[in-house]
Order: sequence, then C-alpha cells, then structure tokens
Amino acid sequence: MTNCLTDPHPDVRNDVVWAIQFHRPEEYPLETLLSVYVCGLQDSYPVARQNAMIGLTRLGEKAAPSRKAIEKALNDSDSGVRSMAQQLLNLFEKK
Repeated sequence: MTNCLTDPHPDVRNDVVWAIQFHRPEEYPLETLLSVYVCGLQDSYPVARQNAMIGLTRLGEKAAPSRKAIEKALNDSDSGVRSMAQQLLNLFEKK
C-alpha cells in the first residue's frame, strides 16, 4: 500500500495517508506510521498534508521523532496544517 505514496494521482496518495490513520493504525509499527505521515506532509496535495498532520496529532507524543517535519509544517501554505503542527509542537513542549 505504501508504494502508492508516489502515485501520480493526488487522491491515491491521500487515500494511503488517510487509510493508515483510520484502519487499525495500532497494528502498524510506529516507524511505518511516521514514515507515511512525514511523506504525506511533503505531498503537493493539501488534503494529503492535512491527513498527515491528523495522523501525527493522533499519535500525540509518539510523533516526537518527526519533530523536524512538523516544525517545517509551520510554514505550510495550508492554514489547517500550520495550526495542527503548532498544536502538536505545543504538546511536545508541555511534556
């Protein structure tokens, strides 16, 4: 499924990011989840980036290894991505 992260169609790439966050994410290794979400944050499709941030937000503190990508998302062109990135970074700082 993760091979589709490079599909030329943005909806296909987004579907991978979306699916992995809502279909038993607890069954995937953390490294796989983080890899998919970080890849999603780099997508040209804003919806894929939003879904990637939702996935990272759902991981909470477990998303900390992806901090650099999350910090980069503070400059995203999508306001929702920027907002979620800031909220997640704020969570990291509280701990």
